Amino acid sequence: GQTSLFVYAYLDKALGGPSFFYVEGLAAGFGYNRVLIMPPIDKVAEFPLVKQVMGDKDPAQATASSTAVLQAQLAKLSVHIQPKAGEMFLAVGVKFNTFKLINSFVLLAFSFAGRLEINMLGQSPLILPLDEKGEPVGNPLAKINILLTGKFVPEEGTLAILAQLSTDSYIFTKDCHLTGGAAFYSWFKGQHEGDFVVTMGGYHP
Repeated sequence: GQTSLFVYAYLDKALGGPSFFYVEGLAAGFGYNRVLIMPPIDKVAEFPLVKQVMGDKDPAQATASSTAVLQAQLAKLSVHIQPKAGEMFLAVGVKFNTFKLINSFVLLAFSFAGRLEINMLGQSPLILPLDEKGEPVGNPLAKINILLTGKFVPEEGTLAILAQLSTDSYIFTKDCHLTGGAAFYSWFKGQHEGDFVVTMGGYHP
């Protein structure tokens, strides 16, 4: 009974820039009467708006019909982008590489529903070695994939930024997993006004 709209677009074109921030594409999204549900940090790489840009295609799509692919994509999107009256969001993202070694994507999402909420998602995979075309050579010696999330809610007075290595990060062999992360929290309103936390490393479950 309510009008609802969602649009997401990605410009897959190198736009240039300095070697440490060479822009390879731009993304933009808009939702009207739609709520954008952010994933936990360990699921950032699987988030549809990130996965579409980073090019991690499902092998099953190669043999599936276009209708089946579309239905599968809509099913994934429906988990994170749901109809809800009065909700609205705007998302902007940029894909870039750093010295042709690290290919990153960062997405900012602004939600408007009585209060402003800004969320950030990011992914920065590093795979070594690479050939002259920037493609992995054989069995890579290292894969380090950093996942990033952030949340800023002015009304609550909270800022949170988290970084974590993905579960498929390794060095020398896939049996040698890399783990760990970092976080920054700051409170500028309420009971913990003026407090902050900076933490780095890994934690036992």
